[in-house]
Amino acid sequence: GKLNHVGFTSGIAAADRAALTAKLEPLVEAPGFTGKAPGGPSRWNDGRESEWVPLRPELVVEVLYDQVTGNRFRHGTRVLRWRPDKAPEACIMDQLEHQLRPAELGIAS
Repeated sequence: GKLNHVGFTSGIAAADRAALTAKLEPLVEAPGFTGKAPGGPSRWNDGRESEWVPLRPELVVEVLYDQVTGNRFRHGTRVLRWRPDKAPEACIMDQLEHQLRPAELGIAS
């Protein structure tokens, strides 16, 4: 399958970033994403460049999320924990729990 970019997280504490960088540094390797990749124009970045580094897909992290739309996480995700028991190939969008929104239930919000 392809490795697609599906969202961002910004909830990593500044104190944890150095340790995270050290953990990920050995995995830096192109191409990273083989499907949809980050970058390019966005209505959210006002022309600013967004930086990302390609990594070999060897680690899995579990995230908390509010909504998935069109195979992308919306409203930012929050890192919950590392999952050394999971293989990256086992992480697919179809496994996510889908919560119905009021409109899908026929309820006015």
